[in-house]
Amino acid sequence: MSDDRQKPATGKPTPEGKGTSRQSRRILWLGLAVVLACALYTVGWYVFAGQIEKRLPALFALTERQGARTECANANVRGYPFRIGIFCDKTSVDFARDNMKLKAGALRSAAQVYNPWHVVSELDGPASLTGDNGLSARADWQLLHASTIFAGDGVDRASLEGKGATLALESADLPVTISGESSRFAAHVRRNAGDLDIAVETDDFSSPLTLDTRHFSLAATVLGAADFLKEGARPDMRGKTVRLHDLSSEFAAGGTVSLSGDLAFGADGLANGDLKIRLGDYQAVAARIGEVQPDLARQITQFAPILLALDIEPDDGPDTVTLPLTIRNGNAAVGLLPLGRIPPVPPVR
Repeated sequence: MSDDRQKPATGKPTPEGKGTSRQSRRILWLGLAVVLACALYTVGWYVFAGQIEKRLPALFALTERQGARTECANANVRGYPFRIGIFCDKTSVDFARDNMKLKAGALRSAAQVYNPWHVVSELDGPASLTGDNGLSARADWQLLHASTIFAGDGVDRASLEGKGATLALESADLPVTISGESSRFAAHVRRNAGDLDIAVETDDFSSPLTLDTRHFSLAATVLGAADFLKEGARPDMRGKTVRLHDLSSEFAAGGTVSLSGDLAFGADGLANGDLKIRLGDYQAVAARIGEVQPDLARQITQFAPILLALDIEPDDGPDTVTLPLTIRNGNAAVGLLPLGRIPPVPPVR
């Protein structure tokens, strides 16, 4: 006869129970560690942000050593948890050395906590610049943001992009007011070994002083100019050579012009160089030039057979002409056809 009665419980935990209990404790300790780490990070972030806010006046004072006094209204530090940046309600920079003052709207900047050398920022318009000789400039935009990567001695590379921008500039030194607008523009600079790479492009640019362009782009390298991005540098183009990889303009009413080659500036600021100028749909280009320079357009028409004979890349197509452009002491010419004079680069004060 079998005994079906249950044996009394001994009260000892089973192996399965021991494993479950150990796992629960591990999860609990892990959770506590995460909470503690988050708490320490939060405290550290706010302590660091507080220290930055306390030192902002001293940081802005450092710019005065370079001849610029910076003001940041209601400056504070934001960005928790993963970013940190300076926010200002209004901004201004007083360039005492050049007797100019720049004013703009609110500034918002941020850098990732793990990569503080890379700063992204946005600036609200409008902006104004005033100076000697009645200098007055005003710019406005729908969006303007920048990306800057710093190095130990200054800026390594920077980008600026804007949308819906307008600009007006007048001065006693200028015969007319310079104005223009663009639906989009972008500018990029970077150090490349000892050189400085520059890229600029605009879309839908229009101005009373120039031809309306659908797209404009510039890609160039200033040889031996990497120091231009160092802290406290005062860039001087005299004695420098600009390698134009491509400077192109596509006119809104038809025709394209592109330029490439080396352009050297002497100690006197005058330009010298041998470049190539390519005209796409050259008849349309001549018509566009006639809108702003009728005399030059007539000369182009008069010398058209000679210019076509100077085509150094005849295989580009019947509507494209590539011509040698020479610049000597600031005087530009294509063959025997003078194009005008390039003013000298002014000295840095």
